[in-house]
Amino acid sequence: MDGAFSRRSEVAPATRDRLLTAGAEELADGGAAALTVRRVARRAGLSAATAYKVFASKEHLLAAVFLAHLRSAPGAEPAADLPVEERLAGYVDGLVAALDGGGDLDTALRSVFLGHDPDARRIRDSVVADFQERFDRVCGDDLTGDARRTARLLLAGTLVLTGTGIDDAAAARAELVRAVRALRPAPAGQTASSSVDPSPSSSSVARTSPV
Repeated sequence: MDGAFSRRSEVAPATRDRLLTAGAEELADGGAAALTVRRVARRAGLSAATAYKVFASKEHLLAAVFLAHLRSAPGAEPAADLPVEERLAGYVDGLVAALDGGGDLDTALRSVFLGHDPDARRIRDSVVADFQERFDRVCGDDLTGDARRTARLLLAGTLVLTGTGIDDAAAARAELVRAVRALRPAPAGQTASSSVDPSPSSSSVARTSPV
């Protein structure tokens, strides 16, 4: 784990990890409303003063717990020999599974993206950087330029649609595959229009992709 988590570089990683573990346990046992930095410190067997050296606020701690959960969630890298649309769909599968932690994890997620604590915002920057790095790795050289930027928006839209329950996860995943397939450069000797999935359901991509 890197410096995105804690406020001070002199804090021992073992101390930070004890607090993160205790924070995740406290969140699971008592929920976000009851969680405090002091309660987490007590569960970790540390003083409140030590905990506040690592986490400036409850919001900061919740954001750190979320980032630790996201980075530790299992999920194999999609096979490199799959088409890029299937690799991106596999990336969605992994993220959806990682985020399936119930309402209290949603509270931690909101601390990352909607909070105003500067330390929590720093963690948000790390979450976004992790997302971008993984996205670029999954795309490889198959999507570049405008196609890659469009695929990134499609991926984000798919996560919003599935995370909010607007679309069934399987349906949103299938739409992502069809839309990204249409972005792929046509093979040599094949026109771009002939590479687009001709099925009627592909017409619905225009309805979902702007989200």
